Amino acid sequence: MLACNACLEPNRPVLSACYPRAEHLFRKMNGGSQASLVSASDSNFYVVKSAEGPQGPNVVLNEALGSMLSEHLGLPTPLWRPIRVDRKFQAENPGFRFETERGTRAPASGLYFGSRFIFPPTDGEVYETVPHGWVDRINNPALFIRMLLLDLWAENSDCRQALLVESPPRRTLDVVFFDHGHMFGGPYGHEAQRTAETCLYRHRKIYQIPLGSSEMVKWMMRRIETISETQLRGMLAGLPPEWRDDKIENGAIDLLLRNQRNLHERAHGLLRKMLN
Repeated sequence: MLACNACLEPNRPVLSACYPRAEHLFRKMNGGSQASLVSASDSNFYVVKSAEGPQGPNVVLNEALGSMLSEHLGLPTPLWRPIRVDRKFQAENPGFRFETERGTRAPASGLYFGSRFIFPPTDGEVYETVPHGWVDRINNPALFIRMLLLDLWAENSDCRQALLVESPPRRTLDVVFFDHGHMFGGPYGHEAQRTAETCLYRHRKIYQIPLGSSEMVKWMMRRIETISETQLRGMLAGLPPEWRDDKIENGAIDLLLRNQRNLHERAHGLLRKMLN
């Protein structure tokens, strides 16, 4: 699932009122948010999610803030922007509906979170899952430890999702991290991270890299610990007014500031466990 070949470019929020418009529905995606792959008026493809989707009302803000923090910390994550879904799009794409226990319902029109779709490079592939034996082909596996620190800080209550982009001729794999909707208390704001292991990637071998990466861990910790409340509120201030909610934003910021104080202990305890 997801994003774009330009995913390693700076990931900046769009502050213009002229957001791209969804034009054509290509398919529904897997997952509880019932995201959809659409083409947009800027000639790009996006996986779009709605705050009114079945997963929960916080998912759009969680995705946006999780993406901005990832980019701020130098982690590869899809480019994103708000995508306008209007009644014309819904009328022209009758399959754009949410499935519920009572049947289907039409989503509301408005601004959706759009994550740019990743197309495979020429003669390459994009994988959501890979066999365990392919882990050794991943470029810069230390990125998974850096992402783990962010997931612990933001209390991601779901396992870490990642795309692996295979590039010829060596068939090495580049990682792109996506799906931040379960950070900050999850889609409803009250999900707790059951244990620190909750947010690990499915192939835990990836965390067993030599901890000459210890300096990298210290560097990442310092980056996280120096992010201030003012910086966090500045990130949120760039979001569309339709996505803003004081209660959701204050809850996310309180969680992040609280977790800065014990991140060092939680992270080192988990990393030592993974290496043993």
